[in-house]
Amino acid sequence: MRPAFALRILAGALLAAAALPVSAGQPAPLHHVVFCWLKEPGNEAHRAEIIRVTRELTMIPELRSVAVGTPVPGGGRAVADDSFDVGVVMTFRNPEELQAYVQHPEHVRRLRETLQPLCGRVLVYDFIDAP
Repeated sequence: MRPAFALRILAGALLAAAALPVSAGQPAPLHHVVFCWLKEPGNEAHRAEIIRVTRELTMIPELRSVAVGTPVPGGGRAVADDSFDVGVVMTFRNPEELQAYVQHPEHVRRLRETLQPLCGRVLVYDFIDAP
């Protein structure tokens, strides 16, 4: 992974984590980072649909925060990867909440009806904040 790409992932996750209070004795937040490449690259309607559907997932109680958007053009920087169409950072309190989210009927339905038909490739990273 390119260093700047990894830093962008980390920066997005940290911004998402800012909305999640952590108190002593609680586990560190878990970040679910997703990058989507459209089957029809550059299709703005499909991109907008993925963003809309992703924002609707905030109805799932285990999902603590979500940030979703489009890549920042690399501006000629060789280390910046802007090849994806949609990026998502979701925050959960722990791995069990992520698992509940993944199995939630609304997530499964939107995955089947919207995300799978529109995305040609999806890359997922999950990590827990370091102490």
